[in-house]
Amino acid sequence: MLYLDTAVVLTLFVGERTSGAVESWLAQRPQLLAYDTLLLAAASALGIKALNPLGRG
Repeated sequence: MLYLDTAVVLTLFVGERTSGAVESWLAQRPQLLAYDTLLLAAASALGIKALNPLGRG
């Protein structure tokens, strides 16, 4: 089983410096299992990022 941190998953949805490397790494994996909690955390983080795109508090 493969566990991905939410920060890794987020790079697939937003343009980050490491997005290409993460996409390449994942493409080499035979399968990826995502859990509801991971998807919920990713959706929450994307919402926060959308409201505060510069990362300023």
